[in-house]
Amino acid sequence: MIMIWNQRQVFTCSSWDKLYRAREILAENNVEYTYKAVHHDIHRILNPEKGNKSIFDENLEYDLTFYIYVRDTNYEQACFLLKNI
Repeated sequence: MIMIWNQRQVFTCSSWDKLYRAREILAENNVEYTYKAVHHDIHRILNPEKGNKSIFDENLEYDLTFYIYVRDTNYEQACFLLKNI
C-alpha cells in the first residue's frame, strides 16, 4: 500500500486522456499507483452567483489537475514508462 511517507509524485496533467493513458501504462507494467484530482476553480465552487464567467465561456478541461503517485522504490521505473506521454 502506498502511504504518504513512501510515495512520490511521478506525473501531472490536466487531460482525462493523458490520465487514462498514464494509468493504463502503469497497470500494464504492474506499477502500484494512486492518483488524485484537484479542482482549481474555487471561485465558482464558493460563490457561483458572483461575476464569474459562464460555464459555456470556459474551457473546463483545465479546471482539474491530476496527480499520479507511486512508491519511492518504483519512481525511476514509472518515470521511464511515462516520459513519452
